[in-house]
Amino acid sequence: MNFYDTADIIIQEFIDSGYRHMLDIPNNKVWVTESTTSTLVFHKKNVVIEFYFFHPSMETPMHSHPFHNKIIFLGGDLIGHKQNPNDPLSKTSVALNDSHKLKLGPMMPAGILHGFTTGPIGGNLYNIQIWEHDIEYPVSAGVEYQGISLGPLHQKLINERIVTGKQIGR
Repeated sequence: MNFYDTADIIIQEFIDSGYRHMLDIPNNKVWVTESTTSTLVFHKKNVVIEFYFFHPSMETPMHSHPFHNKIIFLGGDLIGHKQNPNDPLSKTSVALNDSHKLKLGPMMPAGILHGFTTGPIGGNLYNIQIWEHDIEYPVSAGVEYQGISLGPLHQKLINERIVTGKQIGR
């Protein structure tokens, strides 16, 4: 079984549990940046699921992550942007709405540039990290981040990637 198949089974387990949050995830905390607040809610093998709040009226810079990614939109006023890998000068934007609520989004491969914009009420979703290997010390997607930081709070999180001598995340 490859890592995609394993991830699909684990994600379905999370959904079938009624989105039950785990209480004992190593290294977990509330991760705060200039534009987002999040916490890890589920972790098993190569899958890390994070509950993300996007602050009102903000825009994240285009960025990427070293993991594959899916989302489950929960609500709010959120627009997702993704660079077209075949045409780096173009991007696709999707305004998430009630028709997207609680639906598992498609896989976005690692390394794809993407970002978000919110309206006056902000937005929230489950961000699902899918790694090609098991993750012993999971961290926020905001830490496993490649691109221009959201500001000093965010940069501090990125700089704290090394914890107690162990490489977290990757």
